[in-house]
Amino acid sequence: MNKIELNLIRLLSNSLNSKNQSIDELNYEEQKKIITLALEQQIFYIILDSINNIIINKFDNSLLEGFSKQKMIMALNYQSRLSIIKTILEKCNNEKIDIMVMKGYYYRTLYPNPYTRTMGDVDLYVKPSQFDEACKIIESFGYFDPYNGKNISHHIGFEHEKYIEIELHHSIVHKQSAHQFNGFNDYIWEKQIKVDIDGIKCIIPSLEDNTVYACMHMLSHFKSRGFGLRQLADFVLLINNHENFNWNIFLKTAKRFNIFNFISSVINITYKYLNLNIPNDFLYLIDTTNNKNTEILFNNIFKDGIFGAHNGNTMISIDYKNIDINSKSNKLKSKTQVFFPKSERLGIRYSYAKKYSILLPFAWIHRFIYVLIRKDIKSNEKLPDFNYINQHIEVVKWFEEQ
Repeated sequence: MNKIELNLIRLLSNSLNSKNQSIDELNYEEQKKIITLALEQQIFYIILDSINNIIINKFDNSLLEGFSKQKMIMALNYQSRLSIIKTILEKCNNEKIDIMVMKGYYYRTLYPNPYTRTMGDVDLYVKPSQFDEACKIIESFGYFDPYNGKNISHHIGFEHEKYIEIELHHSIVHKQSAHQFNGFNDYIWEKQIKVDIDGIKCIIPSLEDNTVYACMHMLSHFKSRGFGLRQLADFVLLINNHENFNWNIFLKTAKRFNIFNFISSVINITYKYLNLNIPNDFLYLIDTTNNKNTEILFNNIFKDGIFGAHNGNTMISIDYKNIDINSKSNKLKSKTQVFFPKSERLGIRYSYAKKYSILLPFAWIHRFIYVLIRKDIKSNEKLPDFNYINQHIEVVKWFEEQ
């Protein structure tokens, strides 16, 4: 971890824990790099108060000028884009549809300023038997499915001209993770709880199940495109903000659903860098993690960024490292999968291939040309790093072992 990354994570820790970790002296260029990296990781507005209130003398005022005003505009914009969700949830409650709020729409309530915890969509989970009814309710508010039902894997992504996108899930376990998280779709309903979100009683997973699911989501993205510091922040607040967090239940659930190794790594990272609160009885976890794999995971969080959108080099990762880790085929076939992935493993830029499968070969060509002509990627980065990919696969295999 370099100086920029270290100081950024200290700022994030200060913001989450209201503590004052010391920040190194930073020159103008280093300050710019921290701000750029924070924006890429989608945590800049989370740490802005920490910058303003704690270490204002460390940053050049000209770099921060305008961000406070922009933060207010962003908050108002989010408030407007999210305003319909409350009404939709009310309608579902009135129609006796059990709909579970997942991920960001609840996680944001854990932050001092909820609107600094950005999200691209609202994730809702409904049992398959009520999925069609829930779809009709969402569509009644002007939402539409741009794929017209042709791209249903585990959810439908509903779009709206004015409001935030809604992903309605009939399964919260991705197909490629079904072997590892088998049974979690039903299990998560067993200990559901209700909380108040924006004045509406909402169903969410139990505290421990929610935290396990946050890790499942991280691992799912790590397997393909990567995840960022914002997901680690969610994990810390799910635990630190709740004195009644039951570590025994949490770890038992982690083992039941074959994600204990990954969670151990996340615990080690967040304990070391983000002041995760761990009771003394569970400090043994800090000594039992495979340190090499944990280090690789942490480095990839900076390398890949939030959902693989960190930088030009990460676009290569999005495009090329989506190897089927369960494949027993030879190395040549694995490399073929890197260059010619399935449509569901392509980025949003190539979403037309998901809608019209006949266009998949054109998407492969499109992607190859797009990488070649990009000026922000060095020439030696325009081909996949198979050493990196092989290392990634080995780490994922360890995360799946129990």
